[in-house]
Amino acid sequence: MTLRRILPVLAVLSCVTSERIPPPKAPELIGSRPAIGRKIELELTANGGPLVLGAAVGKVTLLCVLGRSGDSTADACRTAQLRWGDRITVVGLATSEEVSIADIPFRTYADPDGVALKDRFELGPESKVILTDTRGRVAKVIEPDDLGAVEEALRSLIE
Repeated sequence: MTLRRILPVLAVLSCVTSERIPPPKAPELIGSRPAIGRKIELELTANGGPLVLGAAVGKVTLLCVLGRSGDSTADACRTAQLRWGDRITVVGLATSEEVSIADIPFRTYADPDGVALKDRFELGPESKVILTDTRGRVAKVIEPDDLGAVEEALRSLIE
């Protein structure tokens, strides 16, 4: 007799909870690489006015951060540009006044002291390569002591 009374109550309760419950929010990025997954949208100043630097959606983008020791990073980015041609976009970001933008063989913008880089990605102004996927999201950050990984990372994102 008790089971007969409980079953109708359970049926009514199951109807009450029929509303869709939204899925939980994705966890925020934490750890040593909070930049991973974020879109490149750097607010810079160029020619006296504001400029928002973004990734080329539809292509893998190499954002070459050129700090004081940016020569090897610029070389790695230029090598990738020559190897992959129009399958990638290469953009430079000079974070040191010691970098001569005119000498860089790809389009390069100034971000004095890496302020925009720090604000957007919590990354320092030191040289590094930031790779995005075809949706413009940061896929990998490569430090200057691991520039050999640029080719492998590009291969994994393109092929």
